Amino acid sequence: MFVLSKLRATRTNTPCGHTVPQPIFPNTAAAWCAPALTAAACPPTAGPCCCAPPTGTAACFTDHRAPRRCEHPLRDLLAQRLFALALGCEGLNDHDRLRADSLLALAVGRDDITGERRVRQRDRGRPLAGSSTPSRLGLGTPEEAPGDRYRRIVADHRRLDALLVEQFLDSHDEPPAEIVLDVDATDDPLHGRQEGRFFHGYYDCCCYLPLYVTCGPHILCGRLRTADRDAADGTQEELEPPAARGQPALRGDQPEAGAGRHPGAVRAAVLCAGGHGEPHQGAAAG
Repeated sequence: MFVLSKLRATRTNTPCGHTVPQPIFPNTAAAWCAPALTAAACPPTAGPCCCAPPTGTAACFTDHRAPRRCEHPLRDLLAQRLFALALGCEGLNDHDRLRADSLLALAVGRDDITGERRVRQRDRGRPLAGSSTPSRLGLGTPEEAPGDRYRRIVADHRRLDALLVEQFLDSHDEPPAEIVLDVDATDDPLHGRQEGRFFHGYYDCCCYLPLYVTCGPHILCGRLRTADRDAADGTQEELEPPAARGQPALRGDQPEAGAGRHPGAVRAAVLCAGGHGEPHQGAAAG
């Protein structure tokens, strides 16, 4: 009872008078990885209000659903998916079981953690969304999402990329004299006949070969790729600034924004892996 009463107290009132949940673990890695939990979300029946717009991860998505007809706001879907991944539940079908988990609903920030106030009788007792709802995250396209019946949530991949960099910048009070970017690939084994499956001789399995750019504990880039390529394929493109790729600057990429917060040049050493994970000699870049 003490734990539940303490967790239930982690709520606040918005300027419009609505009571919204706040992150119950604000200083943990899960909260850092799921900044969508910091976004205020009003009940679906609340109507227009002056609540703050989505921030963090939620701000990288556009939700074309009618708010009054949705029981699961965008921030709740993202939090549910991210917490499930942190728990090791990678498959979407796992949400058919997790949707009845009251502790997960509490972590997500649901006000009704038992699901007794769900609109439909058949959903009561299940506070979270089933597999069919999280599966729609990011499947929509900007052109088709407004008129599509099911795929009405659109992910902005450029903003998601910029979010990882911005979180890295925000983790430093002062600019470091040097940073080391570790560029590496690893196997993501496949257990079915997924699109793009390829047998990789080194890993001795069918897998994907995602590319990662990290700096210490921070992930700056994650790019899903098929395994029919060299491990270093696409590294140069990922390390180029957006302007060099013909894309406009976005948030943390803007020189004027970074100059005020982190003045001065930073020396970066880039470590790239070879074809099978052996590191090449580090190269310094200004």
